[in-house]
Amino acid sequence: MPPPRISVTQSVAALEIRCISNANENQDAGKFGLNWVTVSLLDGSGVATLATTTTDANGRYYFDCLSAGSFLVRVDTTGFPVNLVATEDPDASKDGESTVILGAGEIDLTIDFGFGGDTGQALGSIGTLVWDDENADGDNDGTGSSGSDDDELSVSGVTVDLYHDKDGDCVLEPGETKLASVFTTITSTNNDLFNNLPIDDGSGDMSYIVNVSDAEGVLLGYWHSLDPGNDNDNSSANDSENTSKPDTYSVTLTTSRVDEVNADFGYYLDPACVGNRVWSDTVINGLQDSGESDLNGVEVLMTISYPNGETTTLNAVTDGGHYALCNLLLDEDDRQAASAPGGSSPFHLINVDATQAALNGYAPTLVDQAGDDQTDSDNSYGTIAVPV
Repeated sequence: MPPPRISVTQSVAALEIRCISNANENQDAGKFGLNWVTVSLLDGSGVATLATTTTDANGRYYFDCLSAGSFLVRVDTTGFPVNLVATEDPDASKDGESTVILGAGEIDLTIDFGFGGDTGQALGSIGTLVWDDENADGDNDGTGSSGSDDDELSVSGVTVDLYHDKDGDCVLEPGETKLASVFTTITSTNNDLFNNLPIDDGSGDMSYIVNVSDAEGVLLGYWHSLDPGNDNDNSSANDSENTSKPDTYSVTLTTSRVDEVNADFGYYLDPACVGNRVWSDTVINGLQDSGESDLNGVEVLMTISYPNGETTTLNAVTDGGHYALCNLLLDEDDRQAASAPGGSSPFHLINVDATQAALNGYAPTLVDQAGDDQTDSDNSYGTIAVPV
């Protein structure tokens, strides 16, 4: 919060709005500020509006440059879910407003308001799991042999935020209120929970968005894996527990679906590669025969065409006849690499320019003679590649 600007004849009032998710009327650890909430400052009679402002990402805001006197601070709860109710305010009225009296030069930073799920109504929960998806298949394989691809542990310290999806469009948009955040812990189950959540915003249900914000950068360098069977409609038929979901992920709670424990997200570090060998086919049969030598210093190009129409080109130079183009998204293979550009997955094309200096005196040999990519030559003018 910026430092208050005051003089001996001016006062500062500050307000903090927090989501008290367990409605225990205390600003316990793990309770986070409500953003995008409009707050008004009125005169002591509560009639004339003197100023309005909006809470920041941490639920804080302040009014400054105020003369001494009596004021009313009021939280605009328009658009709040019907079951998100006031649980705390300075005068214990729990009505989202409070009177503050300031003396000359006085600073009051105690005008705090809490809101939480109405414990008199049915409340729900959303469980989230963030794990190290060793084999990048989008499925949480649980614990296995240490260091193996099926030993997939959760990742701790990752920030996951919960928003109220006000218009229910499954899209996180400016102006949608962040209700809470959790920091993931080491666990093999969905123990990281958003609890005591309203299940009705007046429409008969309540839509939320779960977003992995990773405020501390724990996932720096990781890729997000995705189970190919998942979409973002949070239907139990499509999105099963312990499969990696899109980030952001939409969840709708209802009276028949009070708890949702499937907001899971997998991430991995292992990159994929494409590559192998360029050699001198002295027999000219298109096959890698014994005794045929490697060709060094040959540039190999990969063109990647993405679903949005963008393309990028990578290159590698053979060393000992071999080359590798790495740091590719492994789950592009799991999601079925495209056989032609313009599809829903990236398309990879390998080619070798036969006119480059390193191939002076050489010409492309026969292609696909054995029907085995391990032993025969591929088309140097363009071969579809599948990252593994």
